[in-house]
Amino acid sequence: KIAEAMNHPKTTLKNDENKKKLKDALEWLHKNAYGKDPDKKVADLKTNFSKSAPQKNTNLNWWDYEIGTPKSLTNTLILLNGDISSDEKKKYTAPIKTFAPKSDEILSSVGKAEPAKGGNLVDIAKVKLLESIIEEDKDMTKNSIDSFNKVFTYVQSNSTGKERNGFYKDGSYIDHQDVPYTGAYGVVLLEGISQMMPMIKETPFKETSQNDTILKSWIDDGFMPLIYKGEMMDLSRGRAISRENETSHSASVTVMKSLLRLSDAMD
Repeated sequence: KIAEAMNHPKTTLKNDENKKKLKDALEWLHKNAYGKDPDKKVADLKTNFSKSAPQKNTNLNWWDYEIGTPKSLTNTLILLNGDISSDEKKKYTAPIKTFAPKSDEILSSVGKAEPAKGGNLVDIAKVKLLESIIEEDKDMTKNSIDSFNKVFTYVQSNSTGKERNGFYKDGSYIDHQDVPYTGAYGVVLLEGISQMMPMIKETPFKETSQNDTILKSWIDDGFMPLIYKGEMMDLSRGRAISRENETSHSASVTVMKSLLRLSDAMD
């Protein structure tokens, strides 16, 4: 949030004091948490993943290491840009390669790598895309965009298990194999797409026009029918209805903000 505030066009907060706060925070995170002996952390994550729920350490969640932390980290480094050296940036992004080596897989950190789907695929592809921009790695950029493009597919009617997750041709969005989740995981998916497409548009590796056609059908058939009087219907939000800071209203606002971003990125 400090980095965002410092980059506002009319900010008065871009000063040495706030730059130091950010640099100190990045260094602390690297030395004491995310960058501290990542190989040992992977071993701990694997052990914890195999435990049953009551014995699990909630501070050792694969999502935090593969998506949550690297998303915030790469966003901050991008915003800092010229205020931090290239070597420092690469030092801070190095652990991502241990926890999330591929742009189309999740659960790598717990030794159970599997193809990422839906919102998770967009999230992990975004992490690797930002990492590639920070490190100026064109091959990683292309791989990240290729992975992102995989999200624009429909689930086949005969799919089983986790292959059932995603959008169906009737506009339904399913996650966790059998839960209607357009208003939660689907919203995360749409928001991620709306953040990715403007960035991809500025690269030599533009997405295909077919993506636009599929995305428009998701919006028209999947999202819009579930928004009524400015609220996303709870029947599509799954466990998100229990989260105090994620209301049916905020979910619909996220959809609207995503559509505004996409209006400049889609043909």
